[in-house]
Amino acid sequence: MIEMEGSYITKNLLGGDKSLNFRTYIRMRDEYLANAEKFIAKGELRNASEMLWGAIIQVVKAIAAKRDIRLETHRQLILFVRELARELRDEKLYEDFLIARQLHVNFYDEVLDPVDFEIIAKRVYTLLKRLNEVLSKIH
Repeated sequence: MIEMEGSYITKNLLGGDKSLNFRTYIRMRDEYLANAEKFIAKGELRNASEMLWGAIIQVVKAIAAKRDIRLETHRQLILFVRELARELRDEKLYEDFLIARQLHVNFYDEVLDPVDFEIIAKRVYTLLKRLNEVLSKIH
């Protein structure tokens, strides 16, 4: 069970229908991923970067929602993924999440060239697969 500092994570405050929140996160993950693939196909890597980052964030939020945790800030997301990686004894999960954050930076500052984007995107797709596996094991 993830135990977080109360000032960073909002627990048991999802409000409304938790399954609705969860389904929204999954739908948004799928939309972001589909849009990322469209942008990649068009060579629009700046936009693809933000869509891939968005897909990661949505699946992380879905995992948190399944645990009655609402993540509202980048800091909360980072701490949650760090603790999730510790819980799973999967340091690479957290490392890949930190690498994936470069995509968010790239959207604003366009710092990645196509070669670097491709390297990071491969890691992000692997991270998405791993996070989806974690999500599928939560009841």
